Amino acid sequence: METQADGTTGKVREICKAFRQASKEFFDDFYAKAEKDGRDPSPLQAMLQLCRSVERAIKEGWPPPLPGQPGVSTDVFEALMKDGLRLFRDMYHEAVEAHFRYTPGLKIEKRKPGRKRKAELAELIWALADDEGKTSREIQRILEAKSENLTIEAVESYRKTRRRNPQE
Repeated sequence: METQADGTTGKVREICKAFRQASKEFFDDFYAKAEKDGRDPSPLQAMLQLCRSVERAIKEGWPPPLPGQPGVSTDVFEALMKDGLRLFRDMYHEAVEAHFRYTPGLKIEKRKPGRKRKAELAELIWALADDEGKTSREIQRILEAKSENLTIEAVESYRKTRRRNPQE
């Protein structure tokens, strides 16, 4: 978001912060009522309900204009629409967090980043390559017989022999 001298950016941040806080309160209330009723709605259902509530409020003329106070300028509104995707993404994250808070026994598991390690497969490939002197293609055929489908490049990657062809 670009910084503008007229305070548009500050106003957009203020609106986004207020809307995010209101959505957080909405989701807490929504999931508390759902838990009381014995329902378990998904975060998407919670977002849908929030959007319906906002739409209904807009149709009913909420918030009412205050006397002597101007509305949101078109510059602020346009900047808010540009930043709107991030606002809805943040609101969805709030819905997911509320879902986890109000669903007993549901926890977010933290995993290590990256591809899952296959240590046993790697050790088998290293044993075939080092101890028995097998080539990558021979190792691939042996693994296919054991129903482990790997490409030649994957076998070479495990063996750490995969190299780029020199560009000529």
